Amino acid sequence: MRKRTVERRLALEILFAQELNPQPLEKILESRKLARRPLPNDFGLKLIKGVLEHKKELDRLIDKYAQNWRVERMPLTDRNILRLALYEIVYETRFLTVFP
Repeated sequence: MRKRTVERRLALEILFAQELNPQPLEKILESRKLARRPLPNDFGLKLIKGVLEHKKELDRLIDKYAQNWRVERMPLTDRNILRLALYEIVYETRFLTVFP
């Protein structure tokens, strides 16, 4: 079993690639497979799909709390790290008891 840190890194790489060159997730994963790049396991895929599904809501939250920054002005890496972190905090059930 992989550590979650590795899965988060893979999720970040894939979210970055998807935003840089918008295409379906399946196509990005297939490209990584053909290039013999590591693929995320279930946890990593859950993060990626969750961020993509809730991207608008996550971006609204970032815009609301980021002072003097709008999401679209942030570097790709920074905004995807923020999206991943917020997704886990807001949408993952294991955090619901900590953040009602």
